[in-house]
Order: sequence, then structure tokens, then C-alpha cells
Amino acid sequence: MSGAGFDESIWVGVVSVLLLTVVSFMVILVRMMVIGQGSGMSPDRFVLYGIPDGRLQTGIYLAALAGPASVFGLVCLLAVVPLYRSRGAGPMLAAVLGAVLGLAVLHASPWTW
Repeated sequence: MSGAGFDESIWVGVVSVLLLTVVSFMVILVRMMVIGQGSGMSPDRFVLYGIPDGRLQTGIYLAALAGPASVFGLVCLLAVVPLYRSRGAGPMLAAVLGAVLGLAVLHASPWTW
């Protein structure tokens, strides 16, 4: 489609955005299926132990990042990184960093708690 004035970078951007959108929804969906409504990681279940609220929330968040939904999400987000191989090391590093930060933001969203 070079005659139509489309550059390869446009298609890489379109595919990246569409793929990352689908992966984000899949991560949220898998997270909701794994945890559901009756989460064992509810802060109310840890009241008896006397753990400070800030430390408890941090621990629950880190435990959620180590779960199967997080591993699945990280693998899916990192699968997009090779799309940036032709752009060089900088964009690939940014894609890896974006995958990690994207996963952290997805797990911090209120729909997944």
C-alpha cells in the first residue's frame, strides 16, 4: 500500500494500539475470573493480625502482581515488544517498561479489586 501514502510506522502503531487494547481487556477479564467477588485477599480478612493498613494494601497489591493473572498479562504485554525491533533498542526498552507499568496500572484499577 505504498502508493496510498501509508508508511509502515502507521501500521505498527495501529496494530500496537489494537493489540494492547485487547490484551488490557483480557488481563482485566482473566483477573476478574480468577478472583471473582469472593476474594481471599480482601483486607477485611486480615483484621485479626493487626497489620497496618498501608503495609497490608502494599502486600496485597504485590501478591496480586505475583498471581496467575499477572503472569498471563505480563507475557501477553511482552509479546508485543518484538513489534518494535525494527525501531531500535530505545523503543524496545520503552515497550518493556510500558508493559510493566501497564500491568501495574491494570492491577491498581478499581475493577480488578
